[in-house]
Amino acid sequence: MAQPHWHSLRLAALASGLCLFALMVLSLSTGANQQHFEQVMAPQVYAHDLLAQAAGLRWIIALDDVFIACYMTVGILFARQLVGPTAHALRPWIVGMSVAAGVLDFLENHHILAMLHQAQTGGVPDYSYLVLRENLSAMKWLLGHSAFFLVGWCLPTHSIPLRLFQWALLFVQLPIGALTLTVQDPAWAPALNLIRLINVMMGFFLVAWLFPSPPTEPQ
Repeated sequence: MAQPHWHSLRLAALASGLCLFALMVLSLSTGANQQHFEQVMAPQVYAHDLLAQAAGLRWIIALDDVFIACYMTVGILFARQLVGPTAHALRPWIVGMSVAAGVLDFLENHHILAMLHQAQTGGVPDYSYLVLRENLSAMKWLLGHSAFFLVGWCLPTHSIPLRLFQWALLFVQLPIGALTLTVQDPAWAPALNLIRLINVMMGFFLVAWLFPSPPTEPQ
């Protein structure tokens, strides 16, 4: 396997982790929360909250667009570097899910931005659009988590850190993502959202740290 591709993967993973960290800081500093607009609520409330968070939301969407490009690159490059018969079978699915998640994420960002522009002209979003928005947002998250679940089946495990990373991809990150989408209790939702973001961010940083050189091919 070619070393330059691992170097590119590490850079893309590091950029993804830093973008996500910056998004979390930006959300805390501005009070804008993009994930708030991934769920169904009364159209009048949705439009009011868009207007209230408008300034911060624009900055978050701009940075999130960069983050999306970075994490799609991670998915594509990671799939390229995985070896072995399992990787050969799953590689197209990993790439496809990663790209599909990114495309849905781009659509989400600019759908939210369009609804903000609508609210600024006095309009409110159609309720059916908000139901669709929640469905597509959930699909985006689940595709991303599932892509890295598939990566977990393909990882070499010749070191303890790689085994632990594989365990996290298979048994931690996907359940956290699923719980965040299904638990709607206001007492739990903020904590689960934060845990999900930290989980994803640490995953990117671990990719950048764990793969300084090509791992050996699994037997």
